[in-house]
Amino acid sequence: VTTTAGTRQDTDVRWQKMFDYGTKMLVEAVTKLSAIAPVETFYVRSNHDTQTSYYAASMLAAYFHADPRVHVDTGASPRKYIQYGCNLFGFGHGDKEGKRICQKQILYYSHN
Repeated sequence: VTTTAGTRQDTDVRWQKMFDYGTKMLVEAVTKLSAIAPVETFYVRSNHDTQTSYYAASMLAAYFHADPRVHVDTGASPRKYIQYGCNLFGFGHGDKEGKRICQKQILYYSHN
């Protein structure tokens, strides 16, 4: 009942059961979303569940491997970038970013 880093967690189930519930929820969510539009999801490691989150992403990739409407990026890069139209979305976990990012600063870009 601890995170990867050893932080104690208040839970009444074993990690295996939590993983089963979590991955079933992910499969259900991706299935419902892919009925509406193509789905792109990805793994970004974190400091509390580095391995478990990777296993969950790998399970999703295997589950949906033959579905052309679902793409799962399991690459090990600590940052992922998605372009949507003229917008770029960046994803990463703040514990390794340090002073590279400033959560109070928001930059606005106008594309004309």
